[in-house]
Amino acid sequence: YSPKLDSAYCKPCWLFADRSAPAVRGVRDWRHLSSKIEYHETSKIHLDSCLVYEQWRLHGTINEDFKTQIQKEKNFWRQVLERLINVTLTLSICNLAFRGHREVLGHANSGNFLSIVELLAKYDPVLKQLVSVPSGSIWYLSHTIQDELIEILLKRIEGNIVEEIKAAPFFSVIMDTTQDISKTDQLSQVTNETDERNMATGVEINFQEICDQSASGLEKKIIGCIEQKGLDISKCRGQGYDENSHMSGVYSGVQTRISKKEPHAEYVHCAAHNLNLTLNDSVRGTPEVKHFYDVIERLYTFFGHSIKRWAMLSSSFPSNITLKRLCPTRWSSRYESLFALRFQYLHIMKALTKIFLLSKNSDERCEASALKKLMENLNFVFLVVLQSKILETVNAVSKLLQSKDTDLYKAAKLLRKATEDLGNYQKNWADKAVADSVSFT
Repeated sequence: YSPKLDSAYCKPCWLFADRSAPAVRGVRDWRHLSSKIEYHETSKIHLDSCLVYEQWRLHGTINEDFKTQIQKEKNFWRQVLERLINVTLTLSICNLAFRGHREVLGHANSGNFLSIVELLAKYDPVLKQLVSVPSGSIWYLSHTIQDELIEILLKRIEGNIVEEIKAAPFFSVIMDTTQDISKTDQLSQVTNETDERNMATGVEINFQEICDQSASGLEKKIIGCIEQKGLDISKCRGQGYDENSHMSGVYSGVQTRISKKEPHAEYVHCAAHNLNLTLNDSVRGTPEVKHFYDVIERLYTFFGHSIKRWAMLSSSFPSNITLKRLCPTRWSSRYESLFALRFQYLHIMKALTKIFLLSKNSDERCEASALKKLMENLNFVFLVVLQSKILETVNAVSKLLQSKDTDLYKAAKLLRKATEDLGNYQKNWADKAVADSVSFT
């Protein structure tokens, strides 16, 4: 109120509103003053003036307020992305599928990525605010964003790996191909570098589709990858491939072609793989051994495909010893299957006898009877004893050869020791194995 002008004014509007506004001119209608004030307080002119007045009172500007709000939004989305990157890394490290889209968030089929986000949202206010955003807004939870995060992390990790390799004095290359679920042949390239303790470490570089499986085609892929990453082929000191002729061939194999470009890149076949191939070749031409392992596989299938039969067998087994399926590729790992068979032979025979006598299923009785007769055969028992001894020695060496701290010297020493052990057993294997078989039964 101005005593001099005898009028009432709105201070924010007097200072910052358009000069033609009624509140600037003043109000002298005292009878209707309350209604005029109530009407004015809801007007746009008054609200805009109050906003500017408040900024002026706090010695700020509208731009600064907007900047604060924008910075607040930036910080929120940075925190969101930080959490989503950690979820992505967790799933990748655990080798779990992502699956799922934001449209199904909150449902049972939302996938691993979104399920973890939902779980964290129960305890994390940032993700809780994110999942509560109404439909049609930004979420950063779509499969497109997931793929982009994976790609960004891949490039970052790959870049760090390449820098480490460039800084290392030497590196070696390990390469193999395998078919994925779409029957596409994929090339995996692994580069090993040496750290300050001269310990070798292996890092997977990438996967590439292979259309040309010839030695020259694979050589071009390897050299192309090395050049693409800016690596120096002259620092390559090792190559590791499988035993296929187009890979390990001494005349036109990949290892020979790479050696022509860098003579110091020595080819080394994986000692554990070589051992497995030797064992595989040694038993492949023996029909009795093949039939023996077929019986073991039938035995596992018979008990493993029935919950009732498996429970009957497991009730008499120690908790840490069970029948195991045969590994089709790693022969040395079959020792675990033989271990369960050898030390639980009587329990398996009792279970087969019980099924044969009490089962009301004719097919089940016939299979139990057939397996029981095969296991009662002295030849079968003899092979259990003989193969257990062989695979016990080989499996121990195979596991040691696959340890991270094994080098070529240790590998040669372990293989030599295994050869000596099996050689000593061979000298009196007939009497020893037969005696063990008789006492076994």
